[in-house]
Amino acid sequence: MTIALVLSAYLDPGSGSYLFQLLIAEVTGAVFLLHRAKHRIRSFFGRAAPDDSKDESGKRDTPLQTHPPPPSEDDQNQTQRK
Repeated sequence: MTIALVLSAYLDPGSGSYLFQLLIAEVTGAVFLLHRAKHRIRSFFGRAAPDDSKDESGKRDTPLQTHPPPPSEDDQNQTQRK
């Protein structure tokens, strides 16, 4: 006795992109989860994370990165003359 099993499956073009999107979401979630776990483990053992570098007064012990000021009108005029 033979049992014939017929499977009908259709994969449209959007299925591949959907599966790719699921794969990217899983990888991104895993990276985020591992980053958070590493941060929690380091903080549990008393090793502060780099973004938690504040002294007793609540101020940062390292200055924040600042951007240069925007160019003045004189600077812009000089560059246009060249």
